[in-house]
Amino acid sequence: MGAKISASKSHYNRQNKTMTKEPSEGETIIASMLQGLGIKYQEQFTISNLKYDKEDYRIADFYLPDYKVFIEFLGQWNTPEGKERYIKKMKVFAKNKKPCLYIFPDNLGAFEYIFDLRLQKTLRYFNMQQEINKYHSYKTKRTDNLQKEKNNLNPNANTPISEITSQNEKKSPVKEVEVIKIEQPKKRDWRKMIGLISLILIISVIAILVGRSILIGSPPTNIVVKPKVVPVVPHPVPVVPQPVVVKTDPIVAPADPQSTVDMLNGSLVGDWSGKFGSDNLLIHLEEIDLSFAITGYDQVGENPRNLNGRVEYNGNSNYTIILEEPGDDENDGHFKIKYIEGRAVLNGVWTANGNRKVGFTLKK
Repeated sequence: MGAKISASKSHYNRQNKTMTKEPSEGETIIASMLQGLGIKYQEQFTISNLKYDKEDYRIADFYLPDYKVFIEFLGQWNTPEGKERYIKKMKVFAKNKKPCLYIFPDNLGAFEYIFDLRLQKTLRYFNMQQEINKYHSYKTKRTDNLQKEKNNLNPNANTPISEITSQNEKKSPVKEVEVIKIEQPKKRDWRKMIGLISLILIISVIAILVGRSILIGSPPTNIVVKPKVVPVVPHPVPVVPQPVVVKTDPIVAPADPQSTVDMLNGSLVGDWSGKFGSDNLLIHLEEIDLSFAITGYDQVGENPRNLNGRVEYNGNSNYTIILEEPGDDENDGHFKIKYIEGRAVLNGVWTANGNRKVGFTLKK
């Protein structure tokens, strides 16, 4: 279960005809975190004239002017109404190419790490090189300042031990002390001692037997001491059955699933079109959920077909999209599409149930 964060309360401004919100608990925490990191921000930032939007304007929770990025806190993501509202807003931002970091309630405990990870990923995705350089400069400066603060608290933190020792000797010289060399006792060879003790015992037994023979009057007999042989029983080697290896495309779990889903929704959702043999192909992709399931439809000519499938992460920013058409007709089939993060091109193959294959390239 996600953390429960109180929702923001909205107020209507009659003069500007806009809604203003009181910051929620989560937004207050984020503002405090940004202040601690030394990041400049503006709260309740109004965005107008957005395309593909029924609303007159949208209000972003935060805007970072130095990096031209918005921050949205999804405090009500765990409620059906809140989740639906956030998804609509995400789609509007994605279609208008508005770079935005989405922070979930569970992210607040590790905000500094999540913020750094998603900000760098978002700046790279939108190819904002100037802002990337500015953020790297900020991180370097912040690291230097933290090191200076650490040195002020402990002046000898970065001083070599030899120098510290030399300084201490100058302050308080130590008188020479006569060193008495103590010889360490030699290590005893226990195997030799055990062998010697065994030999003494054998000689003692022989002497006792010889003495008894003399007392009885019979000549001593030759005594042969046979060592006891212990049979060595070999341990059976367990046979481990080898697993059957099935060759499939490599699937890698992304390090940050939520951030990956946000990126995919921002880049994949919408219409993709291109040549499909002698016809035109249109594929419309809907929202991708946290299980990486995806829905949509395809259309060749005037024949639309529903699609259901999944997105697989293959590592190194490479993804495979599998889309299935319903039905078992020979003209039905499935799509296998390759997508590389940051590119507005889909390359794929459609395979019919009758094994007919058609390659294609789609653009947004």
